[in-house]
Amino acid sequence: MKRWYLTLGTLSTLALGVILGLSVLATDTHHIAANDDAESTFTNLSLKGTWGFSDRATLVRPAVPEPIPAVSVGILDLDGEGNCTGSDRLNLNGTDIGPRTFDTCSYSVNPDGTGSTTVTIEGEPEPVSLFFVIVDKKREFRYILSGVLVGDGVAKRQ
Repeated sequence: MKRWYLTLGTLSTLALGVILGLSVLATDTHHIAANDDAESTFTNLSLKGTWGFSDRATLVRPAVPEPIPAVSVGILDLDGEGNCTGSDRLNLNGTDIGPRTFDTCSYSVNPDGTGSTTVTIEGEPEPVSLFFVIVDKKREFRYILSGVLVGDGVAKRQ
């Protein structure tokens, strides 16, 4: 059986290699973190473009006496300045409604990638409010509906 012995010189060389390797890793990690910070700043421009979306929700009191399920799919165009247009097709408790167009639509993005949208839809008595978070390198946002619509959805960049 052959035995290996580490000399002081070999240990010094190994230690120097580890120190240099860790130094490079620390420098590179700092560089990566700086790039992540630059990419993680969000604005209204982060959502500029056309998005396809789908959601599931339940219409609840006081809008209706008993909960009613709803699903929708649609297109949303965001201008990068906080304004949007769009349309959707809704299925409310088994009844197909649509296409419906958005009369007014506005959105606001926070620096951390969260935000909110308010939409008034043709024929609806009150605006729809939703809160979202941008994910997947700005290619998708996930949202929840609030008010008399309780639900969630996802929008993907087209």
